[in-house]
Amino acid sequence: MKTRQPIRRFLIPSAIILAASHARAVDYTWDAGAGISRAWQLSANWAGDPALTFDENANIIFYSAINNNQSVLGDADRTIGSLTFNSSATTAMTLFLASSNTDSSSTARTLTFGGASPSITVDAASATHTIGTVKGDIALVGNLTATINGNAGLNIVRPISGTGFGFTKLGTGTLTLTGDSAFTGDFILGNGTVNASSSNVAATGSGGFLDVGHNNALGAGKVLSRGAQLRATTGGIVLPNAIDVETGGLRLGGTNDFDISGDVKLVGSTRTFTVIAPGSTVTLSGGVSQDTGTRGLTKDGNGTLIISGTGSYTGNTVVAAGTLQYANQASLYDNTPANWTAAKINVKSGATLALNVDSAGTDGFTAASLNTLLGNISVAGSATAGLQAGAKLGLDTGTATGGTFTQGDAIADSTGTSGGIIGLSKLGSGTLVLDKANTYTGGTNIADGVVLVASGSALGSGAVTVTGNATLGATTNGVVLSNDIAINSGVTLTAQTSNPINLTLAGDLTGSGTLQGSDGSDVYRLFLNGDNSAFTGTVVSRTTSAGSGGLGMRFANGSASLPNGTLQISSAIPVELNSAGTYSFGTVTDAGGGGFKTTGAGVHTLLIGGNNNSSSISGAVTDGTGSIALTKTGSGALTLSNAANTYSEATIVSAGTLYVSGALANSAVTVQADGTIGSNGSSGTLGSGLTIEKSGKLDLTNATIAANSTGILGLTGGSLTLGDLTFQDIVGWDWLNAAPGTYELIDGTFSIDFGGTVFLSEGTAYDFGNGKSGYFTSGSLNAVIIPEPSTFLLSGLGALLLLRRRR
Repeated sequence: MKTRQPIRRFLIPSAIILAASHARAVDYTWDAGAGISRAWQLSANWAGDPALTFDENANIIFYSAINNNQSVLGDADRTIGSLTFNSSATTAMTLFLASSNTDSSSTARTLTFGGASPSITVDAASATHTIGTVKGDIALVGNLTATINGNAGLNIVRPISGTGFGFTKLGTGTLTLTGDSAFTGDFILGNGTVNASSSNVAATGSGGFLDVGHNNALGAGKVLSRGAQLRATTGGIVLPNAIDVETGGLRLGGTNDFDISGDVKLVGSTRTFTVIAPGSTVTLSGGVSQDTGTRGLTKDGNGTLIISGTGSYTGNTVVAAGTLQYANQASLYDNTPANWTAAKINVKSGATLALNVDSAGTDGFTAASLNTLLGNISVAGSATAGLQAGAKLGLDTGTATGGTFTQGDAIADSTGTSGGIIGLSKLGSGTLVLDKANTYTGGTNIADGVVLVASGSALGSGAVTVTGNATLGATTNGVVLSNDIAINSGVTLTAQTSNPINLTLAGDLTGSGTLQGSDGSDVYRLFLNGDNSAFTGTVVSRTTSAGSGGLGMRFANGSASLPNGTLQISSAIPVELNSAGTYSFGTVTDAGGGGFKTTGAGVHTLLIGGNNNSSSISGAVTDGTGSIALTKTGSGALTLSNAANTYSEATIVSAGTLYVSGALANSAVTVQADGTIGSNGSSGTLGSGLTIEKSGKLDLTNATIAANSTGILGLTGGSLTLGDLTFQDIVGWDWLNAAPGTYELIDGTFSIDFGGTVFLSEGTAYDFGNGKSGYFTSGSLNAVIIPEPSTFLLSGLGALLLLRRRR
């Protein structure tokens, strides 16, 4: 018995040593050369030709000696503890999770990561490598950490599974997950970028980027948010994951809107939610909760965060930037008005607190609850309490019962030591009725839907900015809005009027968008009274023809016109000019045939063309209570095509071209030095005379010029006065190459006053310089072209002998 005890003492420590030796990690370094099979089971493919044992202690290392940049699991599934692509692996390689590298004929294999700390490492100087192609899987029996350093990358193509085990991404490199994964543990993104474009992959964490492309791209596990930027690669994504927001907060990036339907939990302290991109919206339909104690929420970034699920957190809410929107009363402190206080809610200058509103209280705040909330937070007693000076209130009627919500109490600026100017934003579809004498001074933003006002003070005293297609109207007749209105580029504001409601916009119109009158029969007047000289957009008088009793758009005075904008007359109702004065329009189009008329006494002068674009008026321009004069300005053309133009004051072409394809019965026309007149191939008529001053031009474009021409102007009344008219002042007709003969230029029988140096006979003919000459005759205005100049030729340069005479 004594002799056996020393032996037993020796065997026990030896067994421990052997067990420890067996558990020690083993490095296997791939060195397969050209012409050698790529399978893992061949020891010759590994440095030192070792005996191979693939288990959780095996550390697999790849470097530059990779046969054809490929490796295959080979004849069996494999278990390893770690996988490394070292800095010398600068050529991208593929690890096939199969029996061979020919997927069509190979057998799928599973690569399992096990042990206490399974890992994948891609060194900084390495390339972007791929694990898996069209076969095989990755299994987790431990929490896997993938560290991708520098600009290196790793693509995991096949699914990742593992019940209760998670995945951590570290390093600044990029991880791309495209397999349909189903591991249920947490995914933590420590840094760098993860592209999760599969239908079922888990992911997010701290300081990096996580791009998701499908509703289930984050798998079934919880997401730990530690400052990573979560981005949707396409719109409409709904992520069902629960998210724990830890140190670093939750950063929501990209330009695609998306929804998180899982519970978002504030863990450990107040957490910051940052929606980075302006114009982007992230919705938390699963609500916001807290772990233990009292946790607060800070909204930062220029985008919009909407909480539509229950907000059961109890800490303070700070809106530091952008918009934080509560979709219903339960989303704000679980509908606990005791927490709707200035001490709990702090909205910084420039930030917006938005609320869905609903008279039924089902899908938004009722007027009564809105009164309670605003009454509490409108007292900003410190920099950390309530609505700070410069803060904004948003009201979203998109979920309002019946599509309409009427405000509660009047909206005013905030008070207190940190209070001051407050602005209002109209959000969402539906109608917001402002029926109180609101006194807020921070302006109104209309982003969507309809705003109806009951008085001129309903929009406070600040400017109105229209940032989305919207409608502004009145609930009573005669409302005069003095607010300046800015309409952004690409945006249309419809001014809604209806029988018997007229609406007056007395403020200045600015911006480059579109203001249009409303549709329908019995639509009453829209009055424009402000200074619209800074507006470069379009004003549409109506969008369809009105029915019985319909009235149009009225410009109250000359300063209300559009010298740098466009007036689009789109119905048969005339645009009205009220007070006497000068009305300037950069461009006028008149597809509806409405034209112009006056409603006030005196002379109303139309200046058209100042922005050098071409204009056309197909409706009649007529005198009313007062008279109309017309001046064509700018380098573009103006076409008057109506045969019933009866305005009586003068028509002046100071620049550009006036085409009269209709008739001017009562207006004498003068074409100044930089002007041109014609009919553009139509037989337009002038009834009160025409004067073409020196350097003024006659345009025969599209006319057929002959002894009896067609498509030219006709003069049916008054006389024709010409000052120094030469053939070079005739455009649109190739007189230089015309055959000898007589050509009619202006039709009719009228007297002509040749008031300058003229060409009236063969003796005073204009030498074309090509063996032909020409001169003018009267009766109608004709040009006579002769084959040879007669007498009084000047030099061989074709200069002209000019005779001044009057006839």
